[in-house]
Amino acid sequence: AGGDMDFQLKATEKMEEVIKTGATVVLVSHSPDIIKKYCNRAIFIDKGEIVKEGNPEEVIENYLNVLKKI
Repeated sequence: AGGDMDFQLKATEKMEEVIKTGATVVLVSHSPDIIKKYCNRAIFIDKGEIVKEGNPEEVIENYLNVLKKI
């Protein structure tokens, strides 16, 4: 998410290129849309502890529910 729009576009294109090779990519993001688009597995970590892992939709739902309680 850092950098200007040109940098973000180049970074996204490169990530998509790497994903197409079948390589494992570790993506760290707070953006549910980005996670849904690129991930087939997600891990929600809070204060160094795994809270939930698995299907991105379920993990995102759990993450958003935790945010609502804050």
